[in-house]
Amino acid sequence: MTQIQQRYTYGKNQKLKSTKVIDLLFKEGKSLQQYPVRFIWMKVDSESSLQASVAVSKRLFAKAVDRNNLKRHLREAWRLQKNDIEKELLKREISIAGMIVFTGKIIKDYQLIPASLEKILLKLRQQIEEL
Repeated sequence: MTQIQQRYTYGKNQKLKSTKVIDLLFKEGKSLQQYPVRFIWMKVDSESSLQASVAVSKRLFAKAVDRNNLKRHLREAWRLQKNDIEKELLKREISIAGMIVFTGKIIKDYQLIPASLEKILLKLRQQIEEL
């Protein structure tokens, strides 16, 4: 019995870069919150089933080093956990665009990021099943 190895990638086609879609996300998107992460998403017409982008507030984290470090941790947590949602979307032939926003005011523990993102993805999966 061979086991197919899962690839945990976050390629160019999976990154949300369109400013029009990002503006639409913040105007009309649905939001899921689990401290310290917020996920804003909406159904879109795209060739990729799942696109996401990451944001950290410049007002809360003035130093670029802190912002970049948080964004790196958010992207890594997303890369490792998005495969299950992506399979579900491919099965249902749905495309989603999302924005991962760090809403915490201080950096307490980086282990909190993957745990909260996992809870958000469970909520997202439930909402996708309702579509």
